[in-house]
Amino acid sequence: MEIITMTYYTVELKILQNLEKSNIIHRSKSNSGLWLGLLMGTCALITFMKEDSSYSEICLLTGLTGLGLIMSCICLILQLYIDTSSKDFQLLYFLPASITSMLYLLWANKDLLVSVIWGLGVGTLSTWGVLQLMTYLPGCFTLGECIVVMHGVILFLLSSGANLSLRYHLPPLHDDDIVTTILQIFLIMYWIVCLLIGIIIITHQILSESSASTIERKTFHILAVLVYTPGLIWEPTLLYFASGIVMILFMMFELMRLINLPPLNKVLKLGFSAFVDEKDSLISLTPLYLHVGLSFPLWMPSSNIGLLPLISGVTVLGIGDSAASFIGSKYGTHKWPETSKTVEGTIACVLGQLLFIYGLAIIGVIPSGWVLVKSTLAIIAVSIIEARTNQVDNLALPLLLYIFLIT
Repeated sequence: MEIITMTYYTVELKILQNLEKSNIIHRSKSNSGLWLGLLMGTCALITFMKEDSSYSEICLLTGLTGLGLIMSCICLILQLYIDTSSKDFQLLYFLPASITSMLYLLWANKDLLVSVIWGLGVGTLSTWGVLQLMTYLPGCFTLGECIVVMHGVILFLLSSGANLSLRYHLPPLHDDDIVTTILQIFLIMYWIVCLLIGIIIITHQILSESSASTIERKTFHILAVLVYTPGLIWEPTLLYFASGIVMILFMMFELMRLINLPPLNKVLKLGFSAFVDEKDSLISLTPLYLHVGLSFPLWMPSSNIGLLPLISGVTVLGIGDSAASFIGSKYGTHKWPETSKTVEGTIACVLGQLLFIYGLAIIGVIPSGWVLVKSTLAIIAVSIIEARTNQVDNLALPLLLYIFLIT
């Protein structure tokens, strides 16, 4: 284990040096987060592998793309380790592009032209594209975070393109009857109330002319629990649709802020100043990461995912991260080595998630028995990682917990 750790740190140091020589600005006060790079592709691949023989075509394409993303990540890390000319397109990047194209052609039975275009797109964006994103948005990402973001964009584009041609959509949880309609209307009204509460919180913080503390920012994590939990239990299809709309609105508002587009530009700038996180610089990535962390299990093209993996983001971000922040800042006295996070915060993180999961089991919406044992071990492991990593929690932790819970 010590040899593996030393090798990892040696590779990481060399890569960070090569990025600096290429004038690619890494997010300050953070390590490279190389281990993050494999997570999104692994999530896509495992989701496909958990499907039975009746998997959809879009699920197959996503699984094959996940395998291509894993290969691309490995090739990118290898290239960054051996070469300093990082911004240039390298011959090694053709390897994952070629293999992914062959997978589309031979396994998914796609046309040769479509397979080559999609394969080259996946291979190019997930290698050379990562470095271009870090170049044009300096200081916004660690290498691992940027890889995850780009991999997520690739999966989104592939899913959107395939959905248009296949007219694929998630199967509804309920039949189209009056009970379902009433439940959907009730949920929408409930979500509107949660939205109004969020607007009130933002308005109050802006009017106070002060920056929100970490605990105050976690208010939105609690609101996320209130929004996502009933939606995931009773109407995941409606929540799937709503989460996509909200993602588009988030990106639109952030673009309006960046280009200073009226009439909302002043309000958006005030909101950014009031709630900006220490890990945000040029763009406000923290709320986007939070939304993606909560929603991405819904976006996985599968009808065979149980509630437990679906609720992984809510569990670790809405419950665990919030409990760790509150207890750690109020009562934490024993810090983990080489970090500002406390042991008390980690214990609260674990206990909060366990209470949430066991509560769901008691009311019968998730299974008990071995599933709870596995969930307990997964929650402990992810909570320890949360205490030790300096990567963005909203991005890393939901992916990890999802992998642990779906396997």
